[in-house]
Amino acid sequence: MVPQRVFQTIRRIRILPIVFVASAAAVCLAFSGSAAAQSEVASDEREIDSDLFRVADTVIIDLRPGDDGVRAPSREAFVEALGEHGELRLSGGLELRRTLARSPHSAILEQGRVALASVAMAYSALDCPGTFTRSDRAILDLAAAGASGIDTATELRTAYLYRFLCAHRASDSDSAMAAANMLRTLATGIGEDGRPKEISEATWQTYPEVDAQSSQVRVPVDVESVPEGATIWVDFEERGQAPTRLFLSAGEHIVALGSPKGAVSQRVTVTGPGTVKLPLHQGSQQWQGMAQSVEALRVAVGDERDIAMRDLMAAVEAQVAFVMREPGRIAVWVLPLRKTASQHVGHAPNASIAGSLALQALTESAREPGLDPNMPLLREDDATKVGSTSNRRWWVYGVVLGAAAVGAGLIISQDLSEDRQRIEVSLP
Repeated sequence: MVPQRVFQTIRRIRILPIVFVASAAAVCLAFSGSAAAQSEVASDEREIDSDLFRVADTVIIDLRPGDDGVRAPSREAFVEALGEHGELRLSGGLELRRTLARSPHSAILEQGRVALASVAMAYSALDCPGTFTRSDRAILDLAAAGASGIDTATELRTAYLYRFLCAHRASDSDSAMAAANMLRTLATGIGEDGRPKEISEATWQTYPEVDAQSSQVRVPVDVESVPEGATIWVDFEERGQAPTRLFLSAGEHIVALGSPKGAVSQRVTVTGPGTVKLPLHQGSQQWQGMAQSVEALRVAVGDERDIAMRDLMAAVEAQVAFVMREPGRIAVWVLPLRKTASQHVGHAPNASIAGSLALQALTESAREPGLDPNMPLLREDDATKVGSTSNRRWWVYGVVLGAAAVGAGLIISQDLSEDRQRIEVSLP
């Protein structure tokens, strides 16, 4: 009994350190795996936060009825108020923005503004011949843009102001009088005394207002547009729709035609009865196609509207779209992060709430990248037995079980090994 008892005691002493070491290893590995998993989760969260809203490309689509001159002020106020959300950046250039607002032909406006800048350079260089030549081009482009519904009165006033000052400096009274009459017609920047503030009273009185056309015979002029239906402007005053017959005084006039299909302007010298037929200059094929997509969206309903909206957002590569369809009601569309189809997330009464709604939707899509809002959620019941998930990765449990297996292997190998110390006690 004694030898047996002594042997068992020594074997327990040898096994206990092995068990202790194996258990400690398992605990350390498990803790390490759990810490690594938590670190990975934290890293994922940091990645989401860093990816969140570097900038969200944003567009505004104005589908409200009516003339753009009426719609534009509220749309511009919306854009200004949207500035409080710095993460939302208006994408595209002026041409795209005006096409989405259903007020095309901004290319003509930009041409006019570029020409007007060159007029200013010529005037500052005391180059009056160059001022007249360049202002001719600027005025025609700005007149066409005005006929298409864009307010260009301020730009036109500037062009005619340069012409007046140059003509007065050169003692060209006829040109100065013509420019003065156009400034009165535009009626922009005219003070209470009836003169532009840039012109002295003494100079302005040198060119008094005279109705030179009252004694002139007016002749019939037929004005036509290609295609038909364009709005006619003569010397910056609206005169009906083409085709129509107008009675104009002899002399030079600026005739401009504009419609959603294009715009054009031309200087016309009237000497007798005749016809003025002008083809509308349409935008590029790219913007024509975009304008057609916007028009299709305006008249679409139900599922067709949703599909048209998604296609349009994909075409302009926008993450956020605000659709203005009626006053005080802005539809908010968002392309969630890691998704391929845009979604309607709600309506808002103003820019502040609309921007917050869009950013909230993008935030939620970033924090739940695995959820697909187009798929129904499963509900746990006896049939499905859907268990709760954990942030700990599967390999953490693999490490724990592996450590336990290593410990058990060490114990078994120790038991089966022949390299043991045996102590036997023999009686004399």
